[in-house]
Amino acid sequence: MRLDVGKFLDDLTAKHARHYIDAINNMTAAKAVGDATEVRVQRLKLADVIRETTGTAEIMGASITLQKAAKIISGRGASLRGDRSRMITFADTTIQTIIPHHTFEEAVESMIDRTPVTIRSAAERTGQAIRELYRDATKPIVAFVRAAEASVTKRAQGLVAELIREGSSEVDAGARLAKDINDMRKRSRAWSSSYARMVFRTNTNTGATAGRFRQARDPDIAEVIPAFRFDAIIDGDTRTNHAAADGLTFKTSDPRWAKIAPPLGYNCRCDIIEVPAYDLKELSTRIPTGAKADEGFGQGGRPDLMLSGK
Repeated sequence: MRLDVGKFLDDLTAKHARHYIDAINNMTAAKAVGDATEVRVQRLKLADVIRETTGTAEIMGASITLQKAAKIISGRGASLRGDRSRMITFADTTIQTIIPHHTFEEAVESMIDRTPVTIRSAAERTGQAIRELYRDATKPIVAFVRAAEASVTKRAQGLVAELIREGSSEVDAGARLAKDINDMRKRSRAWSSSYARMVFRTNTNTGATAGRFRQARDPDIAEVIPAFRFDAIIDGDTRTNHAAADGLTFKTSDPRWAKIAPPLGYNCRCDIIEVPAYDLKELSTRIPTGAKADEGFGQGGRPDLMLSGK
């Protein structure tokens, strides 16, 4: 199954990024006026929304891999642990665009319920792992929040600088900021919207890729999907280092994925594609020199391991 990652992320961003935008804009305004209590409130809200959306994206990613495995088994069951093809019924429907209209827990249950009985235990094991992982604010989620807050702090400092350029002294600028937090929200809204959408897209892609790797690690799925292929969207916007990774094919357990698994940078549209056992003809032998994550991108590595704190 090839997912049009760019379109998928555009759709999700349009529908669901508002929660990121609100938390980041409110935090920016609070930092600008020096309201430490409100900063803490918005920090917790941002952690919650990052955990919820990244976790739900993991469920979506795992669901894609489960659906692909089910289709492989139903079409070629005779070659896999006996004749499974007679045992499977699976609705040939595309994965729903999730990020809650369900709660997180309901999304896990939906993934399991929609999985054919023959591989449902694989879905249950992965669902339980995702539940446990996102139960609390894990270290990677906290790191995401800290990275966002560092950018917010710079923007808040920029708001003060803007007022000074408009003719206020530093003291007057501070007084104006403290007087009207709503004005600060208006001033920072455009930046917050742009920045939050980038963060949302990147975190969602990270979660979806993590879910696919996490599901592929299950032994029942590893039997039918032994490898992933890197898939870059090749167009005028594709970064050279991302394009250099296009077509790389490694076993799902290959440690080299820790260097090249998408996303490779902010707003990355790259994807991985499941390679069935019967379709696996040749594996890549190395990562080309030019294929690498963007300079300074701190979320690189295999997303399932990174989000597990490994």
